[in-house]
Amino acid sequence: METVKKKKTIYFAIDASGSMADKRAGIVNTAMRGVFDDVIPEIIAESDSKLELSIAVLLFSDQFPDGVKWVIDKTNMEEIANNHISWTDLPQDLFYGGTPTGQGILAIINNCKSENRGEVDMCTVAPAIILISDGLANTGSPSYEEVLEYEDKAHVNYSDFFRHSIRVAIGIDVEDEGKEQLKRFGKVSKGMLAKGLKPYYDHSDKYQDELIEIIKSVTKMTSLAPV
Repeated sequence: METVKKKKTIYFAIDASGSMADKRAGIVNTAMRGVFDDVIPEIIAESDSKLELSIAVLLFSDQFPDGVKWVIDKTNMEEIANNHISWTDLPQDLFYGGTPTGQGILAIINNCKSENRGEVDMCTVAPAIILISDGLANTGSPSYEEVLEYEDKAHVNYSDFFRHSIRVAIGIDVEDEGKEQLKRFGKVSKGMLAKGLKPYYDHSDKYQDELIEIIKSVTKMTSLAPV
């Protein structure tokens, strides 16, 4: 009898507001190329054979309907590696508008529980969510603060997947208020903390090479975290 693999998805929520244009957008593109070309093959080589890993990427900005734009639907990492699928750079003119971070996170929560081709895709292992942003959430409904309240079991929109997910926030040249906001998103287990994975990375865009390596490292660590 064939073993049914558990499923786990690594989600990227990338800020596509106007302040992310130019250098920051270039850093994101370079990092994501590295994730697809270098990191995913490493993950496949080291992952548990009983685990099916996928990746999905969305952008959030109030320029998009409902505040989000999926640029990569949930895709199996083995398919990416076997078919040599690479990252397609996001054009600079895609980055404008406000920052509806709450809507971006909510879209991931809903994706994790959505119906797919008539079958309920229940993300059998809680996902990992990597949030990349350079500033405060300043628009959108529900708000960033409201979505973070989904941690509470008593909340009407309580989501077990969100509550148990690995969550890492990466701030690019963020001011103090934005740092504190992003820190509230991050959540990793004690075991992953001991292995070096942090819930929040504060980074100046002056050191782009280091930031690129952080994004690649976080992707690998969240993918290979014990389930």
